[in-house]
Amino acid sequence: MTQEEIDRQLDLEDNFGMYRGNYFIMGLPFDRPITSKTADAKFQLSIRYRMLKGSLPFHSYLMLTYTQKTLWDMSQGMARKAEVWRR
Repeated sequence: MTQEEIDRQLDLEDNFGMYRGNYFIMGLPFDRPITSKTADAKFQLSIRYRMLKGSLPFHSYLMLTYTQKTLWDMSQGMARKAEVWRR
């Protein structure tokens, strides 16, 4: 693709959108009964926002991105571990 084609494609996209994969996964055991102490969940939310239309010098683009990944111990009622990336 040429730089002009890349600029044109980016101008057609919405300013707000997905950045990385968004998902929600629950883990349940197969070898023992399901209880509130054996269920976990993991989810990731990742978004991007294009701050300016058009390109900046050197064909760069100004975007704000946010990604949060959380592992949730459902028996505790709160997230036990959260990793947050801002890029």
